[in-house]
Amino acid sequence: MFRITLPLIILLLFLSPAFAEVTKEDLREMEQRIKEYIDLKINRLEESVDLKMSKLEDSTNNRIRILETKMEERDKRLTAEIEMVKWMVGTLIVIIVAILAIPQAVTLLREHRELREVVELRERVTVLEKQLSTGTSP
Repeated sequence: MFRITLPLIILLLFLSPAFAEVTKEDLREMEQRIKEYIDLKINRLEESVDLKMSKLEDSTNNRIRILETKMEERDKRLTAEIEMVKWMVGTLIVIIVAILAIPQAVTLLREHRELREVVELRERVTVLEKQLSTGTSP
C-alpha cells in the first residue's frame, strides 16, 4: 500500500498549481497562443502540400513528355513499316498481274499475227483465183 500512496502524494504535490484559478486574461492568452500555433502548423502544412504538389506536377509532366516522345517514335516506326508493307503489296500485285497478263498478251499477239497471216493468205488466194479465172499469170 505504501508503494501506491507515496507516488500519489508526490503527484498531488506537483499538480497543486494546476488547481489555481485561471483568469479570463489567462484564457485569452492561451487561446491566442493556440490560434497562433494552429495557424503556424496550417501554414507549414499548406507549404508542404504545395511543394509536394509542385514536385508531383513536375514528375507527371516529365513522364508525360517521355511517353509522348516514345509514342512519336513508335508512330514514325509504324508509319515507315506501313509504307514498306504498302510498297511490298503493290509490288506483289504488279508481279501477279504480270504473271497472269504476259502469257495472255503473248497468246493474243500470236493469234493476231496468225490471223493477219490467214487474211493475207486469203487475199492472195482470192487474187490467184481471179487470175486463174481470167487466165492471166502473175
